[in-house]
Amino acid sequence: ETIDRYYRAHQELQAFQNLQHRLRQKAQKELERCYKKAALQQDTIRLAQEADTFRVKGEILTANLYRIKPGDRLVELENFYDPEGRTIAIELLPELSPADNAQRYFHLYNKAKNAAQKARQYYEETREEMAYLEGILHSVESADTMAELREIEEELVKQGYLREAAGPGKSSPARPEIPSFRSSDGFTI
Repeated sequence: ETIDRYYRAHQELQAFQNLQHRLRQKAQKELERCYKKAALQQDTIRLAQEADTFRVKGEILTANLYRIKPGDRLVELENFYDPEGRTIAIELLPELSPADNAQRYFHLYNKAKNAAQKARQYYEETREEMAYLEGILHSVESADTMAELREIEEELVKQGYLREAAGPGKSSPARPEIPSFRSSDGFTI
């Protein structure tokens, strides 16, 4: 009976540690994915902050269409947005007309502005997901019982981070039977 209790406790501890390790790994993996996603979203937001330069270039080109020759690759024009009145160099696509080059800059501006709005929204969602996963990771680390870990596992299944584990009434691989022996005194070992 003592040996049986010892091995049962050992198996329970092993099962607890295995589940804790599996949940910890899943939460860490998902957190890493969120960190990468958040970094990409921040890059998009940073690039979108440069969107105003596209708008300014488009407006300067529009105001100076008469000064641009078709086929130009670069023009240097007065930047009427600069308080010091400096010039700005604007790259052009030679295959486009001056008006089409201006429209291209407005298109880049709108595209960057829309991307920034969506990226900000997605970034906030990603930050919420990161906070949730960090909480899950903390819960896994501080769990003391198998019931607590099972509750965390159920939560991760509900949230779609884990697939549902096989339980009663569901097909699961059969456990191998543990061999037993009879002692010379007739006891089952």
